[in-house]
Amino acid sequence: MEKKEFIYVCSPYGGKEENYKRALFYGRYVVSKGYIPIIPHTMLHGILEDKNPSEREIGLKAGRFLLKICKEVWIFGERRTTGMKAEISIAEDVGIPIKEIKDSFSINTQAEKLSMLLKEYEALTCSFVNRAIIDDIVTYLNEGLSEYLIVEAIKIAARKHAYWNYASAILRNCKRQGIYTLEEMNKGIGYTNEQNDMAAYDLDAFERKLNQD
Repeated sequence: MEKKEFIYVCSPYGGKEENYKRALFYGRYVVSKGYIPIIPHTMLHGILEDKNPSEREIGLKAGRFLLKICKEVWIFGERRTTGMKAEISIAEDVGIPIKEIKDSFSINTQAEKLSMLLKEYEALTCSFVNRAIIDDIVTYLNEGLSEYLIVEAIKIAARKHAYWNYASAILRNCKRQGIYTLEEMNKGIGYTNEQNDMAAYDLDAFERKLNQD
């Protein structure tokens, strides 16, 4: 393949699941523009542990190598992490053009979020969505609940072999307690693993927390 086909996606990661999922949207955007995205932290997700210094260094080396075969570096997100700054510096040193992409291009639009959530619901519960579910999800998004929080509620429901009513009850309780993001939910139950492995959740403790007056 010719070098001109590859675009290096420069975005925050830090081992955070939300950043991983957001990078997938960035990759889709690159594809929509006719290029092939190079995103080391999605390519190596689940293979290397970002919190392990030696494995993180392996990932960074892989990223530096892949960056040099790309036509351009596209910067996504509102902030530049230390890792991103290093990637930008390498691109400048070797003369690779850098382009800053604003979040306004659509990855954060309601339609994108809704589409992602409907796919997640069907995949996790092995059931189909209906109009009522769609309307509920749109309402939660309009009320400011993070799409990632909604996904986690669906995951919890699926692990309980339940469906949307159960997930919706979780989200109503989250909202009642002022929990609108996945990070706030994790803090609320004392869960700090940024990989968000749902197997680590104590669901009974979580439900007790949400049912507190």
